[in-house]
Amino acid sequence: MKKIFALTCVVAVVGLTSACEGDRSFFGGNKKAPDEFAVYSRAPLSIPPEFGLRPPRPGATRPQVVAPRNDARKALLGASAVPLESQTGNENLSPGMLALLKETGADQAEPEIRTLVNRETYLLSGGGDKNFVDNILFWRKDATLQGAVINPEVEDRQIRVKKSGGEAVSDQTPTIQRSGGGQSDRDNGKSKGFWGSLFD
Repeated sequence: MKKIFALTCVVAVVGLTSACEGDRSFFGGNKKAPDEFAVYSRAPLSIPPEFGLRPPRPGATRPQVVAPRNDARKALLGASAVPLESQTGNENLSPGMLALLKETGADQAEPEIRTLVNRETYLLSGGGDKNFVDNILFWRKDATLQGAVINPEVEDRQIRVKKSGGEAVSDQTPTIQRSGGGQSDRDNGKSKGFWGSLFD
């Protein structure tokens, strides 16, 4: 009996241990991190045609040949530009810095680029029109506000009085004189409010 009990306990412990291992692997406990010391093979470096470097001679010209792309770039872009020495802000530069800027093409830069950009931005943004923002916000024109607006209450009252007295109806038509949007509603005693005036 004791052997059966011991065997049952061993089987239970083994089963529980394997279950814990399965749960740990399920929740990512056995996740293997990448090896940060692994070195990957790369393509070999290009071998120069000559291993020996010639010692420089003082005063001798450089043996490098001018690349054809530099000639092509100069032919395409041109050499018409303001000299680098005459541009503002370059008086304090050393000759080495000036030579570096010339080699990188800084002498081809437009000296008045800020003025040019500001002028183009000014023209694109409305050209100094003071009502530019108003034209964007209030895009509806004032064409609906032109002309006379008839006051219906006063006209109805006048028509009834003239009909009862036997007078001609089409003598004078009561109109509302308004100077801006929403004036007719103010004359009628009705206030549209802020949101109502936006959609007049």
